[in-house]
Amino acid sequence: MSTAAAWPLDLLTLDEWDSLPVHESHRVECVEGVLVVSPRPSLLHQQVMLELARVLAASLPGHLVALPEIDVLVDEEPLTMRSPDIAVIERAAAQRDIRRASAADVVLVVEILSDGSRRTDRVTKLSEYAEAQIPEYWLVDPDAGRLLVHTLSAGQYVLSHDCTGLVTLTVAGADINVDISALGQF
Repeated sequence: MSTAAAWPLDLLTLDEWDSLPVHESHRVECVEGVLVVSPRPSLLHQQVMLELARVLAASLPGHLVALPEIDVLVDEEPLTMRSPDIAVIERAAAQRDIRRASAADVVLVVEILSDGSRRTDRVTKLSEYAEAQIPEYWLVDPDAGRLLVHTLSAGQYVLSHDCTGLVTLTVAGADINVDISALGQF
């Protein structure tokens, strides 16, 4: 049984975030100081995430690393901490701070659409990641077999690719071959 004292009474700070327990059964993020808890992704969602992370990791230059479900500090005040399905970050940043990545160290975030996250991923996170100046934002729609690539331009994301099937995309100067239709296959 939990008590009210275990939950923050005001907007969460970074120090308070760091003191929270790890929740394996739920995904926990913080949006403008407010905790947001959602169920763990479905098996299909996880399969797409892991396969795409594998594809990215195999093709990225050595100074970058693709990591699933890491904390990304989007804004410190009010605290916005997101846990994108995949974040491509500078390897040096991962070695410098093993708790989280700063948005400044992220070159690409990937979100996989699911029933409970479509609006958040398409609208809220699109805006947050653009304001944080993350160069690319990919949205994967496993139901439609589509990958939408948003590229930062003048502080806003512009849809640069709407992909299906086998595509070659460039991330930080590296060509990445992605078979979108094969991502969700077990």
